[in-house]
Amino acid sequence: MTKGWLAPIGATLVAILASVALPAAGNAQCRLCSSPVTTPNQSESEQQLVELQVESQLDFAQLIVLDSGEGSATLAADGERRVSGSVTAISSRAMLGSVTIHGEPGRRVSIDMPARIELHSVDGRRIVLEDISADFSDFPALGGDGSFQFNFGGRLIVEGGLEGDFRGDIPISVEYL
Repeated sequence: MTKGWLAPIGATLVAILASVALPAAGNAQCRLCSSPVTTPNQSESEQQLVELQVESQLDFAQLIVLDSGEGSATLAADGERRVSGSVTAISSRAMLGSVTIHGEPGRRVSIDMPARIELHSVDGRRIVLEDISADFSDFPALGGDGSFQFNFGGRLIVEGGLEGDFRGDIPISVEYL
């Protein structure tokens, strides 16, 4: 009968000693004990979303076209202007597109833009904007103030002496890396 009574006490004492001998859980992550977590905490990421703000739209304003042949007008992301073929000049009012991204300071972002889109007139005619490019590096990062600005441009292809006001949207997506 004594053996039955001592066995539970012995198990209880071992459990108490084991809990005393174990170190208390710390607040910091032990980088030597387990694999470190390298992904951001979801709740923190959700609090600081990335936001895109268009500062100015890409606008070729007016082009001077001499004949009905093919030509192009280029507004490069670095501000360079070039014309070729039947297009002889780009208006001085032409402007690069400009975008500002706001988000978590220091975070790297991925920026995705199409290389080509079609522009449409009210009466259904269309022209092509291709070679859309921007002046950011392969791995842009938001600055210390949580912002990053870039310019973009492209090459407008004019075929057959088209005239009119052409419009289109350039979808730009931004994600944290």
